Amino acid sequence: DYLPKARLQEVDLVGLIDNCSYTLLALYPNAQIESFHNEEIILVSGDPDLLELAIMNLLENGVKYSKGPPLLTITIADFGGRVELSIADQGIGIPAEDLDKIFERFYTVDKTHSRRLGGAGLGLSIVNAIVTKHDAEIAVTSDVDQGTTFTLTFQPVTALSL
Repeated sequence: DYLPKARLQEVDLVGLIDNCSYTLLALYPNAQIESFHNEEIILVSGDPDLLELAIMNLLENGVKYSKGPPLLTITIADFGGRVELSIADQGIGIPAEDLDKIFERFYTVDKTHSRRLGGAGLGLSIVNAIVTKHDAEIAVTSDVDQGTTFTLTFQPVTALSL
């Protein structure tokens, strides 16, 4: 409810991820990013500014909650009927009992960690709202002390009428 209506247009997720990766590495030079995609251009229908905000939030969380030098793995795949974007980190992970709450406004898993990093618990709720605005889905898997993977699933541009 607190985001503007998405301005839908064709967005190349591969190009958007490249731009977000460059921005993240400028902010966090010690981070490493591995990026994989099965096509050179993968189009979805979306608001590029909102998608960038969501992706940057997930990437920054991956860096902030890493143990040691951050390594993020980004995978974009076009499966014909759907496009999946996964962002995985090797961070502290999220306990299973917290996974169903992480998209709530102001929810933080580790209060002391969030205070130290300046988190307010809004980031993932905003990501979730952006994903919802794009008629997409978000899923999370996590293992404590192993890392977290967020997967966003979109309909490809060919399956949508712009």
